[in-house]
Amino acid sequence: MMQQQWRPPFIGAGVQLYSTKQMYAQIIYVLFISLTISFYTTQYVTRASYAQRIGVLECILVILAALCLLTLSIIGLIWYTRHLHEAQRPFWWTLLLLSLLLAQYVQYEQAEIQKSLYPGAAAIYNDITPRDNIPFYQSYEDVILDRPVFYQYDQCQAMYLVEIRKCSYGVVDDPDYVLALVAGSHSAHWFPAIEPLAEELNFRIDIYNHDGCRFTDEDPDGHLTEQCIEWNANLINVLKQNPPDVVFTTASLNKRNYVPRGYIRQWERLEGYSTVFAIRDTPRMNEPTPACLQQHNDEIEPCSMPRDEALSREVPWENADNIPSNVVFGDLSDYFCDDTTCYPVIGNILIYRDQHHLTSSYVKTLAPVLRPYLVEAFEKSETIKR
Repeated sequence: MMQQQWRPPFIGAGVQLYSTKQMYAQIIYVLFISLTISFYTTQYVTRASYAQRIGVLECILVILAALCLLTLSIIGLIWYTRHLHEAQRPFWWTLLLLSLLLAQYVQYEQAEIQKSLYPGAAAIYNDITPRDNIPFYQSYEDVILDRPVFYQYDQCQAMYLVEIRKCSYGVVDDPDYVLALVAGSHSAHWFPAIEPLAEELNFRIDIYNHDGCRFTDEDPDGHLTEQCIEWNANLINVLKQNPPDVVFTTASLNKRNYVPRGYIRQWERLEGYSTVFAIRDTPRMNEPTPACLQQHNDEIEPCSMPRDEALSREVPWENADNIPSNVVFGDLSDYFCDDTTCYPVIGNILIYRDQHHLTSSYVKTLAPVLRPYLVEAFEKSETIKR
């Protein structure tokens, strides 16, 4: 008979206390994991389980997956707490792995459902027919705030100032390229399409934002401030001191059929320094589209307008002389309008947050069609480096 080793009572009590604490710590750990996974899944279910949006079958599949995940978590918690002393952890880790795989499945299903419900511009370039009779992606109350994230930081704003402020996004450390997004809100609202391409193409985005301004050296209509014109002169000096590979700006002004001379002179000043990517200005609607859609009970047709009234028939730079050799143009008008009509909503996503500023939610869906233009601009910048 094996003799049990004697130990002082206070040591035995200490070991027992330690084991008890360890047990409760492990129970809390398992409980935390279970609740975290359940909460994680619930977020996807609450966003995707509206039968009117995704259909009854898809709704049932997502909910069943979530319930299986929750059940596995609870079973794992009960089993583990009952058999904690056996330390049969491989079973629990297998259960945890299955739970995580199910969580990934729910996430994947949610993403696929989201794409089919709210494709945005993908409805055009991927020929997706979005589901009818569902709420728009943004609420009318929130759409006014559907703008680029950098607007929440003062460092990214220079409105009413002449000093140059810069903030950077994308690949900040050791990028292959640098893209400068310059001037006012009609350049800035393209940021959500540029940002996801930064990782893919390995470039940094330097934002030089001055709302209410354009990348120009003139103001023939008297719509700009004196600070805007002075800010433009200062910006040119900054860009020449440390030239970015590409300067992203607008190529035209609302539905005018020409490129303003002040734009072209700014581009000329960057010859030998940077490639300029100039994108055609977006269509302007007759009235703020969120208010119009709300007034007409989400009817799109009353808030649409003829293409000829929102855009010039001629491509503006085709009428321009002496375009500098460092300029690449881009025109994405066909993702706002078809041959006859410009729309307030495409792919169940509101395009505008007012009369002419784009929503970030819609612009994000334009990243794939913007990509080849940026690739061309970066490739052109290589010739300047040489």
